[in-house]
Amino acid sequence: MNATRQSTRFAILSERPVNRETFVEEWPEAGLIVADSPHDPQPSLTVKDGRVIELDGKERADFDMLDLFIADHSLDLTMAEEAMSTPSHTVAHMLVDINVPQNAVRKLVG
Repeated sequence: MNATRQSTRFAILSERPVNRETFVEEWPEAGLIVADSPHDPQPSLTVKDGRVIELDGKERADFDMLDLFIADHSLDLTMAEEAMSTPSHTVAHMLVDINVPQNAVRKLVG
């Protein structure tokens, strides 16, 4: 079979309605984007007296329920400064590198 020719099975599957409607172009203005939206806030975290008072540019008084939960229950404030100063690509590399001990990853992101 020619390498550029598609099998009949895959040709039929690609014509199914579910496959035709799942390819959507990113549309940042409507919020239809997976990552790196121009509307994403710059990551930031301010801790005062052991309490998160600012998260991603939003003051605590403006937090919604999700922000409050993250601030009060999901962050290890002893690791917050180190975690915030670690570049995203470094964290991603740590997650997939078999030479990085699991406890080091958990300490930083867990």
